[in-house]
Amino acid sequence: MEALAQCYQASDTWQKRRQILSILADKVRFTKLLRYIPCLTNYRFTDAKRHCLTYGRGGPVKSLRAFRRDIASSQIKRFIAFITSSHIVQDLPFGERSVTLSNKENLKIPNVMIPKRVVKQYLADCDRMSFKPLSRSTLLRILAV
Repeated sequence: MEALAQCYQASDTWQKRRQILSILADKVRFTKLLRYIPCLTNYRFTDAKRHCLTYGRGGPVKSLRAFRRDIASSQIKRFIAFITSSHIVQDLPFGERSVTLSNKENLKIPNVMIPKRVVKQYLADCDRMSFKPLSRSTLLRILAV
């Protein structure tokens, strides 16, 4: 008991503490654990019991990893070619936006349509040409630069 209490005190994150506490939580009462770990709260004890039931005694929590998708340069080039072409300039421009590429090249794009409509028009063009475009949110993020 004392060894686990020392491990509990020495751990630096609550996730590790919960994992250590879950080893004892379903076998030992809260009041007895309170003698060895005086700063223990009822909430943390209950959470450790829940951890024991969900992941097993002392089991690690499986972390959910967010994966990023690689973007093909052909998709970006096609979108930049589309937004700089005359296809989207339908009315007189009311200003222009400057986009800096990774190779430090500056492109001037006239502001004539809201980004949502530009993306909608681009996605329709990609459907027509059977081209797999970037996601709508990625295209909007590119236009926001």
